[in-house]
Order: sequence, then C-alpha cells, then structure tokens
Amino acid sequence: MLIKAENLRFQSVIDAQEKERIRIAKDLHDGLGQNICAIKMVCSNSLDLENKSNLKLLHIIDETYEEIRNISHNMMPSVLIKKGLIPAIKEMIEKIEHSSNIFFDFEYDCSNKIEEDVSISIYRIIQESISNIIKHSQATKVKIKLGKERKNHVLLIKDNGIGSKDLSIANLINEPDSKTQKLGIGLKNILSRTKMIKGNIHIDSSVNQGTSLKIFF
Repeated sequence: MLIKAENLRFQSVIDAQEKERIRIAKDLHDGLGQNICAIKMVCSNSLDLENKSNLKLLHIIDETYEEIRNISHNMMPSVLIKKGLIPAIKEMIEKIEHSSNIFFDFEYDCSNKIEEDVSISIYRIIQESISNIIKHSQATKVKIKLGKERKNHVLLIKDNGIGSKDLSIANLINEPDSKTQKLGIGLKNILSRTKMIKGNIHIDSSVNQGTSLKIFF
C-alpha cells in the first residue's frame, strides 16, 4: 500500500509538471511570441531601415523571438504530440549534434504507438540523460536504443565518457532512499519518471569506462 501510494504521488507530481509545461509553452508561443512579432512589424513599418541602429534593433527582436520559440519547444515539443515519440527523439538528437561534439547512434525496433503519458516520460528521461552526459561525462559518442525484449519495452542509453563509481548501482529503482540521497536532481528525476511508468532501471558505470543506463517498462 505504501509503494502504491508513493507511485500515485510521483504520478500526480509529474502530471502536474507536464500540464504546467504545456501551459507555459502555449503562453510563450501564443502570447509573448505574437507580441514580439507585432513589435517587429511596427518597427519595420515605422523605422528607417537604412539606419544601422534600427537594423540592429530588428536583429535583436528576431533573436528574442527565436529564443522564446526554442524555450517553448523545449518545454513541450509539438512534434512529440503531433507525430509521436520516435520523430521527437530524432529531432532532439539532431539539434544536440549540431550544437555539441557528441555523435549519436539512435536505433529503434518497436512500435511508435506507446501511450502518450509513457512517451512523455521516456522523452524526458532521454532529455535528462543527455543533459547529464553533456554536463558531466566528457563523452564523444552516445548510443540510444528503444526496442522490445519479450513483453517489455527497453530503453538503453550508453556513453563512452569518463564514468563514475558513484553510479555503479544496479536496480536503483528498488533501492532505499538512503542510497539515492547523494544523487543529483537529474538522476532523481529519471528515477521518479521510471517509477511512474512502473519500470525498472539498471545503471552500470565505472571510471573511464562510460555509463550505461537501461530501463525496462
């Protein structure tokens, strides 16, 4: 009963977070984004565009709009809702490859028809994992595989980074909280989302040997 109550609490928190993400993303895109477009239109029609300062102002407005658009997209990618999990993962990887020195190998051999709430959790787990890899691992290659083993879906995220002895813990999802107190917020979020989709997680990491994260759900 305690485990069930805890899982329900996790789910309610995550659901609330996702709803808030959607609301903020919509407000940014439809509200603030449209206002920025209106400002640019007024400036374009009323300013002397041969003046370098005015051109610089328009450039700043364009950059502001693009930044708002990127924030909105990162909070809730429209491709995830419109096209599904696989296209959303591909788009995420493509953007990160353009802005980093990391090469990604993405494989998938499962149906794209994963339930929407599970898809969002898997997307966030991959997003959080990649963020941790970029910040801490010094990796140059990352393999992501989404497939099936028997009746379960399986997500594998493996890098060739520096690794960490602190992550050499098997089945973290079933370990007491005392063992996860020293873990970063990113990994705690991954554990929470794994619990929410009733999954099991295995992390294998050692110094200079990279890190492998595998989730069965």
